[in-house]
Amino acid sequence: MLGAAVLAIGLYAIVPSPTTPYVLCDGLRLGLIQRAWVPMDRIAPVVARSVVAAEDANFCLHWGFDMEQLRAVIAQGQDRGASTLTQQTVKNVWLWQGRSWPRKASEAAMTPLVELVWS
Repeated sequence: MLGAAVLAIGLYAIVPSPTTPYVLCDGLRLGLIQRAWVPMDRIAPVVARSVVAAEDANFCLHWGFDMEQLRAVIAQGQDRGASTLTQQTVKNVWLWQGRSWPRKASEAAMTPLVELVWS
C-alpha cells in the first residue's frame, strides 16, 4: 500500500491525474463531468493567490500541516477543519470525502510525501 502511494505521488508530480475518487463520485451523482487540467502558468496569478488566501493563508509557511491552526482547533474544542491545501489535495486526489479516522490517518501519512515531491 505504501509503495503504491509513493508511486502515485511521484507519477502525479509529473503527469496530471486522469481522474480522482472525488470526480468519479460526483460523476455518478451528477452525470458526465467534463474538466481539463490547466497549468499554473495559464491561471491568473490573482486567482492562485486568492485560492491560497481563502483556503490556506499560511501555505508558504508550513510543511503540509498548519500546526498553529491544529492547536487552536484542539484547544478551543471546535468542530471545524484545519486542513492545509496539501491535505485537501491529498484527500481530493486519492482518498474519499467525509470525516473518519482512517481517512485522516491516510491523509496525514501522504501529505509530507506530497510536500516533498510535488513542486
